[in-house]
Amino acid sequence: MILQAADRVTSFLKSIPQGQWICGRPELYQVVLYYISAAAVMTVMKFCLMRKTEQKDDTLRGTGAEHRTGKRSALMILCTIPFLLFMLFWRSAPEFSLAMLDVGQGDALVIRRGDHCYLADGGSSSVPSVGKSRLIPYLCSQGISVINGIFVSHDDADHINGLTELMEEQKENRAVPAVERLFLPCWMRESEEEGAALLRKTAEEAGIPVYYLQAGDTISDSGMTIRVLHPLGEGGIREGNSGSMVLDVSWEGFDALLTGDLETDGEEDILPLSKKYEYYKVSHHGSKNGSSEELLEQAQPVISAVSAPEDSLYGHPHREVLERLEKAGSDIYITRDCGCITVTVSDGCFRVQTFKNP
Repeated sequence: MILQAADRVTSFLKSIPQGQWICGRPELYQVVLYYISAAAVMTVMKFCLMRKTEQKDDTLRGTGAEHRTGKRSALMILCTIPFLLFMLFWRSAPEFSLAMLDVGQGDALVIRRGDHCYLADGGSSSVPSVGKSRLIPYLCSQGISVINGIFVSHDDADHINGLTELMEEQKENRAVPAVERLFLPCWMRESEEEGAALLRKTAEEAGIPVYYLQAGDTISDSGMTIRVLHPLGEGGIREGNSGSMVLDVSWEGFDALLTGDLETDGEEDILPLSKKYEYYKVSHHGSKNGSSEELLEQAQPVISAVSAPEDSLYGHPHREVLERLEKAGSDIYITRDCGCITVTVSDGCFRVQTFKNP
């Protein structure tokens, strides 16, 4: 009966708007400070209680002194509890960050600007239930409760199956970050491919509006600009890898080029590039059919991030691509070696941190 009552209560709370709170994972220093502070408070409380006991045996001190000691203890507890909770649950959002998650053979990037969050793809063909095992745990650990938008480059399973899991969890009203919008390349509006149809259906069932983007569309949010470079509109639409949505993400002088699985014929559509980039998401997991010399010569990326697993079924990243990246003078990071690759930008500088060797 107790369990049934608890289930009803929690089900009711879950149904209340804003009734779910994703608090995020505290940093190590927060945990240490919390326990040190809690231990100090307990020590002081113990001392106050000992004083109170002594006062009871002291006939020279009346009950008024005992009362004052008890009031001081109660006041200390009331003042300290909010401080301890704030210390443990306070989260600092990055000014700007771009995290490439380690999802094996797939793609998943998390773009954050302060409290605003966007995803670029989210799937895997080598990690089972990648949405529940990698994507959702990461988002919750970062305290992300709202995803302002999801950009889908194309409809291959290794780019979308984690996103469908996320939207299905939202449909069931489970404690996951809420997706506000889904952005698909313009050719997906009419596509009858299984992946495209599944995305549209899942978004509709979860009550998530779908928008179709093409080159020239721009989203501005809190000083961050996300500009769509590909696919082209009428006369330039391609499907599959060659129709991948390509994003130019800019904030405070930091520019990132996110290419999905774009291949050489699609790269021709975005050349010439109008600027150089600090960050390049290597197209198609480092396939030799992408990242042409012409593209790299124009982009001149400072760092290049590759989403590819150890012992890739397709041999990604291909040696030819790594050689082209080295020739372009770019530092190379691969998820198989680094785990999650996170770039944070602050005060005009950017910092790369990897999960396996931080």
